[in-house]
Amino acid sequence: MTKLKIKDHEKIQSRIALQGDTLKSFSVKVDVTNQYLSTVIRGKSNPSPLLAKRIAENLNLSINDIFFADNG
Repeated sequence: MTKLKIKDHEKIQSRIALQGDTLKSFSVKVDVTNQYLSTVIRGKSNPSPLLAKRIAENLNLSINDIFFADNG
């Protein structure tokens, strides 16, 4: 099964901050808890394709800019 993995957590954290969001406010935008979003950004959890899409759209990036597919 293919899993989506974060490419660069620092890039994501910077993009969130640069658009004026905290992790908590961004988690509201992508409709998950801030705890779960934190685990996704740190690479501890794998997001669903839908969540990956919401994260990318809210950062004005493509999914491929943020995630890579791990066929593990």
